[in-house]
Amino acid sequence: MPRAGALQSEERACSRDVECVLVDDCCGCAAGGVRTAARTDMVDAVVERTASECEARSCGTQASQHRSCTATAARCVGGTCLPAL
Repeated sequence: MPRAGALQSEERACSRDVECVLVDDCCGCAAGGVRTAARTDMVDAVVERTASECEARSCGTQASQHRSCTATAARCVGGTCLPAL
């Protein structure tokens, strides 16, 4: 799964579920992070834009217990891509 730093509102804007895809934050669920969602067509740009942010971030050593880590799909809810919980 792609990993990205902080998402901007336009990187999460949507009108249909098909426009959204899951992404892990910089650390990912295996290292204490969370899962979020972004526009499918912007994932590569987001990963590139936030690469230095992710490099500078310290991650945990234990798996996250955050409920977003159980998401297996992304949905468009109120015009924003979100993990389907």
